[in-house]
Amino acid sequence: MKINFAAPNNVILENNAVNNIAAVVKQKNAKKILCVFGERIKATGISDMIIDTLKSENVDVITYEGVISEPPKYIVKEIYELGREKHIDVIIAIGGGSTIDAAKAANLMLTNNMNIEDMLLYKKIIKNKGKFFIAVPTTAGTGSEVTGAAVITDEKLKKKLILISNFIVPDLAIIDPILTLKLPKDITVSTGIDVFSHAYEAYTSSNANDMSDTLALRAFKIVVDTLPQLVDDLNNEIFREKMSYASMLAGLALNGAGSGMGHTIAHSIGAKWNIAHGYACALASPESIKNLALYIPHKAEKLLYILNDSTQYESLGEELSEQFMKFNEKVGVPNIEELGIDSSKNLDIINSIADDVINMTALFGGDITQIDKNKIMEQYSLILNRIIF
Repeated sequence: MKINFAAPNNVILENNAVNNIAAVVKQKNAKKILCVFGERIKATGISDMIIDTLKSENVDVITYEGVISEPPKYIVKEIYELGREKHIDVIIAIGGGSTIDAAKAANLMLTNNMNIEDMLLYKKIIKNKGKFFIAVPTTAGTGSEVTGAAVITDEKLKKKLILISNFIVPDLAIIDPILTLKLPKDITVSTGIDVFSHAYEAYTSSNANDMSDTLALRAFKIVVDTLPQLVDDLNNEIFREKMSYASMLAGLALNGAGSGMGHTIAHSIGAKWNIAHGYACALASPESIKNLALYIPHKAEKLLYILNDSTQYESLGEELSEQFMKFNEKVGVPNIEELGIDSSKNLDIINSIADDVINMTALFGGDITQIDKNKIMEQYSLILNRIIF
């Protein structure tokens, strides 16, 4: 047995857990705290509530409020420059994966004396842990609150770049499902499908192990059972709590197993057309799982049973792919036309995406299939040809 695992030093998951954040900061004897969030979180009042709680401990709170979805490199640089100028002790990232990822990357810049380009292109070795880092996710999710990865967009090249390091894993994840109650349906669906994708890809990864399999399969079942109910009852606290738990489990599974080609294709689709990551995962997953089923039929059958309560099929890959598409439709994933993706076969775009996927898959190292450019181009063409679910 071989298990290689990275996880936060501490995870707190309970309703209203964020109310205790000031006590945590007080224990760290922090004097200057950098809170990172975006406009949406500001509008919900969540960030103001946390800041007021922190200020009750007489600490200096500095804020960066400019994070946007799929954060580009300049966001990371701005967070870093603010943190360096103010000599901060603790970083608190409040938001979804975009906010947590941008803050995680900036945090490593503060202690490693390197720019974002060097980190993302692995030109220098990351040797130092960042400042004490608290992740407060407001989605369920990306799992970024427990992972050793950050995804940053190169806005000029329209590519997503992945930073992977055990030094980037948050020191503390405060997972408060109540914070997700304000999520609209589209973000609930997109982030929920991201959990779905993390779970099945970690489970089918070439690096999967007993521990990651246990976490991934549990997360997958929770999402299959819960997300369809949640999208019809967005204010249900029990469903929100279950999805927050599944997000954490799937993120931990990724730490131990990694993801595969489905996720890397999704990253590339998202960067090319600027669509939500979860929706991009939904587009990529049916073709991805169809291919994976050829290599690991015993695991594919378990996924099929969770989805359909049956293992009856003529072709395992075809049936599982069909069930993935039905699940996407069930929870309300938009189709390709609704997402604004041009389904025409543009060979230059497909070539570019294939190159991106090969590079990212080599970095993730979790795809059990034999990766080659022709296979990626074939899968991507199939995705584009599937105009509706």
